[in-house]
Amino acid sequence: MPQKGGELLHYEFWPNYNKTEHTSNESYVEPDLLLEFEYFNLLVEIKRKDVQSYRQYEGQWKNEIQAFVNGQTHGENKPLLLIALGGNTSPEAFHTPLGRIYKSSWNSLLNQICIRQEQEKPYTPAYRILHDLESAFGLYHEFRIRKWLGQISPYGITNNTSDTIRTIWKR
Repeated sequence: MPQKGGELLHYEFWPNYNKTEHTSNESYVEPDLLLEFEYFNLLVEIKRKDVQSYRQYEGQWKNEIQAFVNGQTHGENKPLLLIALGGNTSPEAFHTPLGRIYKSSWNSLLNQICIRQEQEKPYTPAYRILHDLESAFGLYHEFRIRKWLGQISPYGITNNTSDTIRTIWKR
């Protein structure tokens, strides 16, 4: 991602692009979010969950990028990025001739929010926003905050303990 985006100039939820030349869509293309910054444009395609039935599709991303480029009237030459959030089976980013695509799962986003929150001083505005974002994930039961697992010490667990458990289990 670019280090500097500049000012947010425009945003639009579910922009509808009817110009479908060079896409596989017959009627229209509709990404979930468009953010136009001073130095780049960003499309966002969101799937509700990270499970296979809510899978992201490379063809959909390419159609959304192409439709956005088709609809540009002012000929801006800013970089175009697309974030595919949720429904990804692998995290690697890749280039298309018209833009760069970044993939993320909801759990990866939550983990990054938690990491960033730990880097902030408590009760600063950034800390509070990150805390609220973390709490928002808790509203949906698919997302659990797992920070505390890293703080549990392996008290009393040894190699003999696992052997004892196996012996008891076999009885």
